[in-house]
Amino acid sequence: MSHLVDPEKFLQIFTGQFEESVRKNISLHSSFREIKGWSSLQALVVTVAIHEEWGVSFSDEDFRNSRLVKDLLEITQSKTGS
Repeated sequence: MSHLVDPEKFLQIFTGQFEESVRKNISLHSSFREIKGWSSLQALVVTVAIHEEWGVSFSDEDFRNSRLVKDLLEITQSKTGS
């Protein structure tokens, strides 16, 4: 488990949870709720992947207060102190 949350690594982990055809359209500035295939189940899959990599869990409030993939990156960074 790495503690430094590099934006490129975060995006790689995040996009890796989606079908290949969807991945190329995702950036840090994407609204994650608008990504094809986004659902509560997909949120769980993304959360598990991020937890496995950095030991961070997102709360429902974290998702409510976020709009962009970048927002989730910043929450991850704040929870790891990086």
